[in-house]
Amino acid sequence: RLHQLPPVLQEPIIELLAQRQVAAALPVIANVAANSSGSVQITAITALGELGQATTVTTLAQLAAEVDGDAKAAVVDALVRLRGADIDRAIVAAAATAPAAVQCDLIRSLPARNARAAMPDLVALATAEDAAVRTEAIKALGELGDANTCALLIPRLAVVDGPERSRIEAALVAISRREGTLVPILTALAPATGPLQTALISVLGTLGGPDALEALRQALGSNDI
Repeated sequence: RLHQLPPVLQEPIIELLAQRQVAAALPVIANVAANSSGSVQITAITALGELGQATTVTTLAQLAAEVDGDAKAAVVDALVRLRGADIDRAIVAAAATAPAAVQCDLIRSLPARNARAAMPDLVALATAEDAAVRTEAIKALGELGDANTCALLIPRLAVVDGPERSRIEAALVAISRREGTLVPILTALAPATGPLQTALISVLGTLGGPDALEALRQALGSNDI
């Protein structure tokens, strides 16, 4: 009878069910999340993150398409807090078919989950048709990526410009600092020309250090004005 109760009772009961890990309450709480608003809806969404499993990802993705503001933030937070071996795969699978706005919400949850297995999918999403999806995927790669990710991102610098190039540069800087290596950047710089060379020089200038300085000195002799 949860859906029949007044909001002042729904919230504490939902919180109690989540605290007690009553998995059987999932369908009822999902129904409340989909058919309520305000603090009751947020409480129900939060409980889905506490109780949910891989199949809950689909429920949260559907909610993400329907809510905004604090409720949307609660959806992303619930995705982050879901626990289970199949959660990351379920998020990536949902992102493959979701509308662009929902894709962004799903992608935002992956860095906080440390979902490194999702990196190949994020690389693909970094070339998505929708600019907002590309932005979120590049940002996530900057937080999750490794040296191999750098090698996949670097070619994009030759075909994009403006803010998108800046975001890829920022992701490469973040990865290089976290991994403690300039090797992917230096390896790519040696044969690079044109916009790619310019972008890699910018990355090295931000990273700094003796190896970057030597590469920049050599770049001074480039014939590319």
